[in-house]
Amino acid sequence: MDVDGVLRPVVAPDGALPQSAFTSEIVLRRETYPRAFHRAPEWDESGERRTTVVLSGLGASWIRSLLERDVDVAWATTWQQEANSVFGPALGLPPLPVAVDGDRGGARTAAEWKAWQLTDKYPGRPLVWVDDDPLPGARLAGMRAPRDKALTAVCTVNRFEGITHRDIAEVEEWLELASTPEGQAELRRRRRNERERDRRRLERRLWGSVENAARRRRILAHLQQETGADYFLADLVASYVARHPGFDRDGLSEEIEEWGPGLGGLDLDTILAAIEDIR
Repeated sequence: MDVDGVLRPVVAPDGALPQSAFTSEIVLRRETYPRAFHRAPEWDESGERRTTVVLSGLGASWIRSLLERDVDVAWATTWQQEANSVFGPALGLPPLPVAVDGDRGGARTAAEWKAWQLTDKYPGRPLVWVDDDPLPGARLAGMRAPRDKALTAVCTVNRFEGITHRDIAEVEEWLELASTPEGQAELRRRRRNERERDRRRLERRLWGSVENAARRRRILAHLQQETGADYFLADLVASYVARHPGFDRDGLSEEIEEWGPGLGGLDLDTILAAIEDIR
């Protein structure tokens, strides 16, 4: 769970507060102020900074309900330990585990810094990340082990609203699935279906149709197996034939000449014969 933009919404230019938001005075201290991704404010002579912040009453209530149901909630915020010492008390929350901490460690962005640590600290477990500026869900899932990819979710919150009932409903639906073996099987089925849809969309964009893409794969494999053509040459020929199913010999010959000198020791007749086999 993030703080800024989620439990601490950004106040709109007109000064209107999101529904259920409230204000609270907090005290920041120079000796505990986090350095990573933060610019230090002006401190008073005692090394403190008092400021009033806007916080989400809805978000605080939701976290308490999660804890009552034994859902593990951890801080994923650049405030690090300050989430417990400063913001937790203002939100009426007990101390929570801090999932991300330390210096930037070479991360270019806060989202990247958080993602590295989240994927490292929770192997083998369902993980949902609630943030106003996270990495996309596909990227976070891609960083996790194969068995964990389908058990990964990201909820992106509008920073000017903070956490909303809509966000909570999205996460709750996912948690219900992720909390049982049957639900996890459903999440894995959804991931397989989503990946298949993505693959088909890509094939249609690259080759015009799923059928053309399948034709290209068959020709590519056959060329390599029957002629010994290297992958680069076989891929060029297969791609051309997939896009031009009615090609003629002269057209293919001209294309091959444009790709580079020679055919890797193969003659055009050998290539054409292999293509005719598969056609």
